[in-house]
Amino acid sequence: SRDKWFDYNERGQREEIGRNYLSAEEYYRKAFDESVSIGTTSNEMAESLVRLATVLVVQGKFNQAEPYYQRLIKLIDQKKKDKTLSDEVLIWVEDLAEDYCTFSKGDNTISGLQHAFTLRDLMNGDNAPYLQMNLRDLVGAFVAANRIAEAEPYSTRLVKLDQKKKSNFKPQVAGDIYMLGLIEYRLCKFTEAESYTRQALAMYGNCEIPPNLATANCLIQLSNILKWKKDFRGASDPAKRALQIMERAKGKMALDTVPARECYAEILGLDKKYVESMHQYEDLVSLLMAKPGAMDIRLPAALAHLKQACIKANNATRAKEVDKLIAQFSSKMKKNKHSSKSTIYR
Repeated sequence: SRDKWFDYNERGQREEIGRNYLSAEEYYRKAFDESVSIGTTSNEMAESLVRLATVLVVQGKFNQAEPYYQRLIKLIDQKKKDKTLSDEVLIWVEDLAEDYCTFSKGDNTISGLQHAFTLRDLMNGDNAPYLQMNLRDLVGAFVAANRIAEAEPYSTRLVKLDQKKKSNFKPQVAGDIYMLGLIEYRLCKFTEAESYTRQALAMYGNCEIPPNLATANCLIQLSNILKWKKDFRGASDPAKRALQIMERAKGKMALDTVPARECYAEILGLDKKYVESMHQYEDLVSLLMAKPGAMDIRLPAALAHLKQACIKANNATRAKEVDKLIAQFSSKMKKNKHSSKSTIYR
């Protein structure tokens, strides 16, 4: 009955406010059972589904929340078509979406963010107040998990939403466009990737204070895109500009300059400017060797590239010297590995 439903629902809310979630769950389950007798398409059913799913999500019981979430999605869709959806449900659903974003961690992060997006999109579409933030987090989670193809439609939607809403915070919008360019690049859609990356670069350039790291990353991305399009001459300029920006901002020997220097050295080699490439790899190796431990993982590749650059620049003497450095570093790493094992087995 409605009276019983109201009583159980009210008790559940009191327990939830007091953060007695297990007790709230118990009352919400009873309210849900009563809502079934009221009507499977009633607003009471909608509220019970939202509240029960919410209290389960807050407790981290995502698997238990899932059937209620799925049923809620279908019910909201139906009630929107029938125009029988209570305005109060909008508030409760937004609370559930926010809880999915807040409490979904680890393996549940992406599914939680997807659920939040689906709820917000279903209720308010592009007008949902936190949709852009939700999309931004979701795209980032997909990219971090290397699920690039799945990120693409959400990233595209975000950029279109930025344009539609005429967002004024240029660095953030440029970052969204940059990310879409990165996704298209990772999917080998180089024409689209170049277009988005150039748009982001132009937007960063129009900022009152252009962000150094973001601009440099954008230039490196553009250089890599042009590299894959075999435009080595065109790829050289953005790589050089990225390195100059980072050197001015952080200093020539800063670790932050490593990605830009690696990119520029590689492009020079591909453009058959072997002597210049060799000089950049020399600087890279000097930087990495000056920061022992922090960049050991990058040093072997840098030394190998330096040796090849020396050979192509017809500098056999320097190539032999680099060979000795490679042997010394290899010996050092073996000793460190042996020392580490000895420590473990003591």
